[in-house]
Amino acid sequence: MLEQYKQITKEELHSEKDKIIKQFIEVWIEKESGVDINDDFIDMGFDIIRDLIHEEEKYKQFYEECKSKKYGITDIDSFIKNKSTEEIRETFSSKHIVRYNNFPIDKISEVFQNNNKFCKEFVKYFSSHFSDDSISKYDLENCLFQAYKMFLNQEEYKVKKEEVKKALEKNHSDSLIFQLLNEE
Repeated sequence: MLEQYKQITKEELHSEKDKIIKQFIEVWIEKESGVDINDDFIDMGFDIIRDLIHEEEKYKQFYEECKSKKYGITDIDSFIKNKSTEEIRETFSSKHIVRYNNFPIDKISEVFQNNNKFCKEFVKYFSSHFSDDSISKYDLENCLFQAYKMFLNQEEYKVKKEEVKKALEKNHSDSLIFQLLNEE
């Protein structure tokens, strides 16, 4: 939208740019929480917002502040603490997985390393058959998936990663984990 304004008027909206970006961030957080926002224009803006959050510290900080206000829980261990196996699996659904974007990837990776129940449920859930339509509902850039890749790419887990890939190749080549591990 800002680019279109600039193209039309040959001017930038410096005074409004920051407010607009912050509003997009707030809408993005709503979408991450499961609010259904079916708007192609807004969806296009999310790619730009995601890049801004990663590139500019002030937007990253605003994003983190908004998330902590929205969810209250900013610690991955608190998020999964005392959850039953079924409740853990529920957090992996396409509707709820966006919540993992609230936590740093390295902290989620530590959960894979230190919490066998969590890791086991993740592998069981995502190594099952997924239709192409189901897979498309998941963003492989989600922090949960990135943390799993980080976990398996640690030196002490390289062998385990290759074993997981071989096992999935034989029986579960249509699984989301198989796709995730083969995108590198």
